Amino acid sequence: MFAPMRYAVATAAVCALCCPLFGASVTLTFDDLSPATHEPLSNGYQGFNWDNFRVLNTHWYDPNPSGFKQGAVSGNNLAFNYQGNDAWMSRVGGAEFDFVSAWLISGWRIDLDLDVVAYRDGAIVDQTTINDLSNQASAQYAFNFLNIDALYFHAYGGAADPTMAYSSTAFGMDDVLLNDVPTVPPNLVPEPMTVLALLLSAGGVAGYVRRRSAV
Repeated sequence: MFAPMRYAVATAAVCALCCPLFGASVTLTFDDLSPATHEPLSNGYQGFNWDNFRVLNTHWYDPNPSGFKQGAVSGNNLAFNYQGNDAWMSRVGGAEFDFVSAWLISGWRIDLDLDVVAYRDGAIVDQTTINDLSNQASAQYAFNFLNIDALYFHAYGGAADPTMAYSSTAFGMDDVLLNDVPTVPPNLVPEPMTVLALLLSAGGVAGYVRRRSAV
């Protein structure tokens, strides 16, 4: 192996010890569930606690017509805020995550309003208001809420649709794109002197490689 390559390998090893890894992207589709009707999302599902979110199969869900019929993006399932009331999702154990985007649709009302509020350690850190949720077609909305641990959803307003029997402020949510943000435990973060020793060791390895290559 050439000396520069060996030096790069040694340096990469030190960086791997000193730097946390980036989290992987995760898409919540709710299609791994088999709701009998509209079942509550259980705490712990996909690493989250769920408050007033339920899951339904849009293929046969009654009462119809509703926006839910057109709301599923992948498979037949989507999540919704039961009876149109406020809903929460929060990371189990308070670990942080990024809320990147979600596909949303109004269950019944025309141009439904939706507030989405992001929290970290009990404090609001970001929020977005959507003023035009359609009950005819699902749309993807970008949020890009970074390093948060809880989300609050409040649906309101809009207008009753005379073609639909119900007028709840329920909304459907599918294909929720998240990024995990791993938290490195303190005992796994190298102390400054340890980092220095690793760097010196890497330099020694590189020097040894250069001497060997000169022979």
